[in-house]
Amino acid sequence: MKSSLSRYWESFRDAEILVSDDPSAYRGLPLEALCTDPDDILRIISHPLIEGDWVDLGSGYGHTVLTYAEQFPERKAIGIEKELSRVELSRKISQDLNLPSLFIHADLLHSEIPSAKTYFLYFPQGHVLDRILSVLQRKKNIFLVAIESHGDLFHRLNKEKWLELSASIPIQGKRHDSIARIYFSQGLGVSLQGLHEYSFREYFFAILQDEVTWLGESFGLYASVDAYTLVHPPRTIDEREVVKIMTMDELSLQEKFLVELRRLGEIQITADGKRYAGTLRKIITSPAFSVELSSGERIEWQSIQSIKQGQHTCYDSSVTSSLGPFFLPPAL
Repeated sequence: MKSSLSRYWESFRDAEILVSDDPSAYRGLPLEALCTDPDDILRIISHPLIEGDWVDLGSGYGHTVLTYAEQFPERKAIGIEKELSRVELSRKISQDLNLPSLFIHADLLHSEIPSAKTYFLYFPQGHVLDRILSVLQRKKNIFLVAIESHGDLFHRLNKEKWLELSASIPIQGKRHDSIARIYFSQGLGVSLQGLHEYSFREYFFAILQDEVTWLGESFGLYASVDAYTLVHPPRTIDEREVVKIMTMDELSLQEKFLVELRRLGEIQITADGKRYAGTLRKIITSPAFSVELSSGERIEWQSIQSIKQGQHTCYDSSVTSSLGPFFLPPAL
């Protein structure tokens, strides 16, 4: 296999000046770190397992998509990229060479992921990677090609029980691992295999640490090499510390209220005549039902007289009604 795209390589380098300052755009990285080596792409796509339509998830300047379209014009080649300047250059080159490729300007944290036989991953991290994998695990009979570039992608993919390592391909790029891996998935539908797969679903974890059980939220959690980091509250946990996984319907009225309250930000609590201020962190369910603020105070629920956000009263222990003493702001 040979490619005519090598002459465009320097245009990728020159185009970096137009990239936005958004940290997720990785502006200023050496091109060798940002893009997979062109010869390595040819090695990968010539492997007998690579078939069908190709989707590059985070396509950068689109060189994998353009190369695939050039070599296999009868197949679809699609790239999804958040940075508009890179997408525009990809589209221009595709038009210049009259290649059957499609470039989608979108954020993989939210965008649809087209159906295909083969998907390509290079440089995804954090919530974006979690979201990509949560979508791909529902697709049936697909191949996933991955190149390690930042130290923990392969380790992360090994956590995915729905992925089976099918092949390893030697590659030569200096900024990458020495192999690319091809994984196969038969698809698992909507089954859940690890905490990371709850990242884009609304579930609640009962977490036991140091003989204290507290509630954490699954949505947006980030799976790192050996731990999970929650958004609500911002804490790092070990999977073994999760003793129960619940839906919103399984929470008590008190717990539902506090879950919503935790998302509001700064609150003020009056308890036993004292006033406390901070963001609600832990919702502690045992040994005593309590709340813990970002300022460090831990306050037992039975001692709380009122909770406010700004001028709005969210909780008043002296008020009773059919809905209980909970009054979240109308905007929620």
